[in-house]
Amino acid sequence: MTHAIPRLTFVSTGGGNAAQVVARDVADALTRGGLQVALAVVGADRDIPTAETLRKLSLVTGRAVHRLDPRLMPAPILQRTILRASEGADLAIVVAPARPPSSDGWRPGGDPRGDSAGSGSDRPLTSLLYDVLEALDSPVVLCTDAAPFVEMGAPVVRGTLAAADRLGRHGPDVASDPIVLVLEHGSERYGPAIQAAGGYEVISVPPESGSPGAGSEPRGPVAFSSRDLERLLTRARRAAPLPPVIRHPRRHARARVGLVLDECFDFYDEESLVQFEVAGAEIIPVSALEDRALEALDGLIIGDGRIERHSAKLASNRHFRRAVRTAVDAGVPTLACGGGFVYLTQGIRTISGSMHPFVGALDGHALAMAQRLPSGHVEVELDDDSIIGPQGTRLRGFVQRGWLLRGLSIPERRIYRTVSGPPDIGCGSHSLFCTHFRPYWPSAPVAAPAFVDHCVSYAALRESGFRMDKEAGGLEELA
Repeated sequence: MTHAIPRLTFVSTGGGNAAQVVARDVADALTRGGLQVALAVVGADRDIPTAETLRKLSLVTGRAVHRLDPRLMPAPILQRTILRASEGADLAIVVAPARPPSSDGWRPGGDPRGDSAGSGSDRPLTSLLYDVLEALDSPVVLCTDAAPFVEMGAPVVRGTLAAADRLGRHGPDVASDPIVLVLEHGSERYGPAIQAAGGYEVISVPPESGSPGAGSEPRGPVAFSSRDLERLLTRARRAAPLPPVIRHPRRHARARVGLVLDECFDFYDEESLVQFEVAGAEIIPVSALEDRALEALDGLIIGDGRIERHSAKLASNRHFRRAVRTAVDAGVPTLACGGGFVYLTQGIRTISGSMHPFVGALDGHALAMAQRLPSGHVEVELDDDSIIGPQGTRLRGFVQRGWLLRGLSIPERRIYRTVSGPPDIGCGSHSLFCTHFRPYWPSAPVAAPAFVDHCVSYAALRESGFRMDKEAGGLEELA
């Protein structure tokens, strides 16, 4: 069985955010018209809008905005993600990155490439975008905001046609005949010229009165006519059906796993969390900012987040910090990634010099940096057995941080080596796995089941009156 979900992919002709603006306002207009619209964005975290912008996008449709990262997701997972995001929706809208992705790190089907391969800043249409278009087989809306072209003295028509030509020559068949949507500027109209020169179907949207969309003044909401919206819907319905989602039967809940989820720790993707649920985890959301205690848990996941921004509030919640310290010391299987790794240390020293204490389960502390360190996709291979799988297991993810760890004395062993991407050093033990990067858990199919198995084993030991001795690595009878 296949799934025929109407869909469109909005692509900017340059490095601006025309695609994001158009997609937002189209989604808003269709939602107000009574349709259910699903939104997804293409790219890694640094290539797409911030979490706050994504939340604003989700308010337009009342649905979560999904991320599509072709460096981490092969075609079947891209298809599965968009179909899952589109459940109950009448239309799916995919937004190309506002800033073109650069080419560092691991990418599916290719070798690791460094920055020498070239930055994406001068390549508005990249092979990564083509990967998504080919996987989703989605009709394209090529978006041009005329205002930046005019300000720079660049030819609007020529630039738009060049982008359409690159899309058609290098992209999949579905990209060869895009709709060109032009956000006009001032009194000139570029849409008819583009249609005459290129033969494309063109939607020309005049500027909102009093909203020039140029310079420091933002363009107002784009007002689409009902005819324009119907033209977009007609093109969306041409999308070919996608293969069905393979639904893995979820095992009965075998372990209660706490997920630290709040305004700070919110960099989780649904595809990763599903891996743990399928493996038998009952996910229990907890907040490092608001909660004062941890209920009885068999495992704990502390994901990445904006640790620097929320450091003062995290430090002020002493009760939760102590609860996490008690759980980690007791051997509760714990995954701590990115900001979660920092949270387990002694604390973070801010740019102003203030020291905000954290859990203290690991020695050392983090030092906030004024600028973010080099980011990119990373792939690591386990050098030893761990709570996420046996030696040789490979795991991929994305690293983006604005802090350095200092004075970290790791009693646990270093358990993996970097295969590609920015060098990363983590640590682990019989019950702990810490990384600087944000793992994409489906890239290691054994990881979630292995972690849940360790959670089940920990629960059995606890019920029997034993726990793992952190120092000796053996069993210790509970008093």
